[in-house]
Amino acid sequence: MNRRQRHIYYDTDLQIEMYEFKGIGQKFVSHFHGNYVIGLMEKGSRNFVCGGRKYVIAAGDILLINPRQAHGCEQIGGENLHYFSFNIAEEVMQEIAGYNVLPYFAECIVKSQPLKRLMLDLREMIATGGDSSAKGKLFLLLMKELLKYCYGEAVETEKYKTAAKIDDICRYLTQNYWRNVTLDELVQMSGISKFHLIRLFVRQKKLSPHKYLETVRIEQAKHFLEEGFSPVQAALKAGFTDQSHFTNVFRALIGLTPRVYKNIMKEVDK
Repeated sequence: MNRRQRHIYYDTDLQIEMYEFKGIGQKFVSHFHGNYVIGLMEKGSRNFVCGGRKYVIAAGDILLINPRQAHGCEQIGGENLHYFSFNIAEEVMQEIAGYNVLPYFAECIVKSQPLKRLMLDLREMIATGGDSSAKGKLFLLLMKELLKYCYGEAVETEKYKTAAKIDDICRYLTQNYWRNVTLDELVQMSGISKFHLIRLFVRQKKLSPHKYLETVRIEQAKHFLEEGFSPVQAALKAGFTDQSHFTNVFRALIGLTPRVYKNIMKEVDK
């Protein structure tokens, strides 16, 4: 069996996170991140759902996931997952792209040996603390190649397609993540019936309003843990009243327990 390993790096030169998972058999339920995720499968095979589309991914596949794009995966067969990803903030991506609107990846999965090689080289430089100048040039080269898979007007186009009321609900959930926001409250503010609201929300966001709120809470909890709060404090500040439920949701979405994540980020800051 593969020995399980989980590592998180934060590169202050590039201002990006890097996650590295090895020997992982865990299922990741549908969730989203606030950042762009550029991932590479090194081993294993998985059923993958991204943006409502289903894929089978295997070693060598590159994952391109947009901010707040729902995705999840489940292992196929007996070979555990070896995977790493670069997590890039929207402002960093927009500065590199130079677009008036955020770039949007048109495809979730691409196959490219040159891209794979660039990603492996950048992973090595981040993990070993490579020369800042060389690392920066490599990162910009990688992003230049990745942007070929984007179209700059996509986010703006998506907003026209997305009902304004659903966007308002998402904004409301994000602004009130720490409260017990009920479905009745969302119905009252939107004027949409419960059944229709859930159906519209799931169609456009690929998550239920409850799951969307939980994902927002986990993103907030990550920040609290990075700031030094204990898992119990982070859970309460993020709106979770059940510590066990918080731990289970956190692990399902992030692949780590809150305590392990906090300890890793503490090491990263040293």
